[in-house]
Amino acid sequence: MAKICFTAISNVFFTKDEFMDSFVEQFANSLIRAGNDVLYIQCNRLIAEPLSNKCRDRYDEKGIISEIVSFNPDFVITFNNVFPCADFLQKISCPILLYPSDQPSFWSDKETIKKNLDRYFFLIPTKKFQEKISAAFKPLKSRFIPFGHPTDMQHIALEQDIPISFVGSIGNFSKNLVQYLASINEIEDAAEKNKIKVKFFEAFDKFQTNTMDDFQLETSLKQDVLNNEAILAITCKKRFEVLSAVTDLGLKIFGYPPQWPETFQYNYDLLRAFDYSPSISYKQNLLTYNRSRISLNLPHGNVGDGFSWRVADILASGSCLLSNPKKDLADMTNKYIKLPTYESPSEARELTVKLLKDEIWRSEIVRACNEMIKDSGRFEHRFADIENAMNIKLHASKEEGRKEGRKEGRKFHFFRYQKIPNNKPPKEKSLF
Repeated sequence: MAKICFTAISNVFFTKDEFMDSFVEQFANSLIRAGNDVLYIQCNRLIAEPLSNKCRDRYDEKGIISEIVSFNPDFVITFNNVFPCADFLQKISCPILLYPSDQPSFWSDKETIKKNLDRYFFLIPTKKFQEKISAAFKPLKSRFIPFGHPTDMQHIALEQDIPISFVGSIGNFSKNLVQYLASINEIEDAAEKNKIKVKFFEAFDKFQTNTMDDFQLETSLKQDVLNNEAILAITCKKRFEVLSAVTDLGLKIFGYPPQWPETFQYNYDLLRAFDYSPSISYKQNLLTYNRSRISLNLPHGNVGDGFSWRVADILASGSCLLSNPKKDLADMTNKYIKLPTYESPSEARELTVKLLKDEIWRSEIVRACNEMIKDSGRFEHRFADIENAMNIKLHASKEEGRKEGRKEGRKFHFFRYQKIPNNKPPKEKSLF
């Protein structure tokens, strides 16, 4: 069976205990159940700056590479092309399987992809992602592997003491754009200030119609920074409005704790709804979703017709999904049930009230969505496509599974950082 190395930046850097993002954990666990061996490298501490794979000086880069080479992976699954050091691909010779957690403007070191395109395969959640990757890198069509939105989440019977929940971020990470707009104040002429502001919003409004294109604005900021921060600003506004519409209906918010206090000055009820209990790992999200009668999917400026991996988790749990309209979501579920969707914050509130009152309707939605996941929504359903594209074996036979699955080490290896002696570890911080 295969040895697989996962490399990723994680949102999990604010807890004392080490957790893995639930999606990565579920993906890895499904591979382990099939008889594969997995090494996971969380790169937050290692990387010197956002969108870079340069290793911090305080870490033993040679030691890190030595451990990876010793593991001898058959292939690497990277999220957004994140690696533990800049010359990672020169140190190993195996294929690279890239999962696009976000569109390419959020990826690290895209030049490495262009220089090593013959080593890359791409897991494709939506057609929009394939179109964007094709335009940016021009890989062969055979290098695209359809992946959709799989999950390993389960429905377990729990008391549903949370009326409505949301797990995730709000997107308030646009400091460079804010600073650019603030710099307009340095101009004395009011008419000139307004002219610059109008020009900005003309570009911003055009970008909102298709966030897969570049944000066309002349500034000193890098194009990726412009794209990413504009996307996050769009996301922040839409999510803020929807969440604000349902705060009094029993909303609980779970996510990145340093981020949510900023909402206090705009709507302190959002901070009131925030729960500091972590909902990061598979087991934590298993409890959160199965305790929730309704779970929200909120708009995101980055995903087009697609949606967060958390949506599939909700569909597999005992919670009823309430989402804004998504073509991919409708394509997945229409055979089983017509999901309620909202077009506006007021409609999100109206549907929340109806769903909370109608237990039979909620139960029908949950049952149908669970059936859809059982039929086609598991990671294992995607393994055959990966095997065929990469000419690698991921499924063990029953005999292999009995033999290999009991070997010591046939489990999730959480990579331990190797620091250069006498160097203190860096303070954890967000790379988003």
